[in-house]
Amino acid sequence: LDQVKNLDPAHVSLYNLTYASKTPLGRAFERGKLRALKDETLFDFYSFAKEKLDALNYQHNEVSNWSKMNYSCQHNWAYWQGLYYVGIGVGAHGFIPASNSEIGLRYVYPQNERQWVKSLELTEANFSEPLVKKLDSFCHVEARKKEDWLVEYVGSGLRTCRGLDLKRIRKI
Repeated sequence: LDQVKNLDPAHVSLYNLTYASKTPLGRAFERGKLRALKDETLFDFYSFAKEKLDALNYQHNEVSNWSKMNYSCQHNWAYWQGLYYVGIGVGAHGFIPASNSEIGLRYVYPQNERQWVKSLELTEANFSEPLVKKLDSFCHVEARKKEDWLVEYVGSGLRTCRGLDLKRIRKI
């Protein structure tokens, strides 16, 4: 956090460490060589970080994200507000409109770099309806229902400084 002051980045994301399986830290955690911090300690760390970032005039956009004035991440806001967005890259997520879904399609590109490179051949022409038809040949694809969207929107919205748009919820 002291380096944030020195580097002066436009955006700061601070997430708790996740012990992902199939990683060295994840395996060490599973074998009991690492212990997760107590909730009280995590709360103290979070409070300390928030206090430091507030003092540096960062806006608290979302539970784990801060930005300088007028530098809030538009891609993050699309996700947090339940809007459509395109994700491209190894392990990237996207949410796009589709005629065969109530609300849209959520997709996840392969985590494996070689599989992702193969998927590029299918999307070279353009990123529109042909992609929707081909997505499930190389991605995990899920047609979203309105109820799914609502749960995600409320969950994300409550984490942000903007909250929820009740008119939009009623409309959808």
